[in-house]
Amino acid sequence: MGQPQGGKGEIMKKAVILGLLGLVCCAASAFGATELQKKTLEGLEGVKVIVEDMRPEVEQAGLTKSSLQTLVELELRKAGIRVLTEEERLKTKARPWLYLRVSVVIDDPGSCAFDISLWLNQAVILAGNGSIATATTWDTSRTGTVGKSNIPSIKDHVREKVEEFCNDFLAANPVKTAQAVPEKGELERPKTDNKSVPVGK
Repeated sequence: MGQPQGGKGEIMKKAVILGLLGLVCCAASAFGATELQKKTLEGLEGVKVIVEDMRPEVEQAGLTKSSLQTLVELELRKAGIRVLTEEERLKTKARPWLYLRVSVVIDDPGSCAFDISLWLNQAVILAGNGSIATATTWDTSRTGTVGKSNIPSIKDHVREKVEEFCNDFLAANPVKTAQAVPEKGELERPKTDNKSVPVGK
């Protein structure tokens, strides 16, 4: 089914709604959820990346699903976070996946409103009955506006959100540091045999 068509007023209304939703998400993240969200990332072996389909007009403007998929996976790998295949994900206890949704509303005069939502889903154990369910345990979002000719620049804001996830993931799963190297002068000297060796033998 095609996307419903509306006038300029409806487009602007959608943009305002996107903005309000983004403000609510940001406010929720600002009030004490950060530490709890970081805690839920402990012990994860990696994540699978899923990017939601983009609207055709957004793809035509230069912001494609494939480019976003590549961006997210590249940033994760640069941070040392393992990108899981579906088969690998199903073999882990938490079965986590990182989901990206980028919504863009293009206005006729050329301005665009965007909303970026990034969240982590994983298997959790319900305290009430001990059963396993899937839940969102980490999320972040951002809203803003760009010119129509600047739609590809939204990827810069996506990168910021992915870097935020990477920072929280690494904070929850610190890399084990290598064994400390002794200070200069403290290096162990090679053992020598002080016994004299008879000459000619």
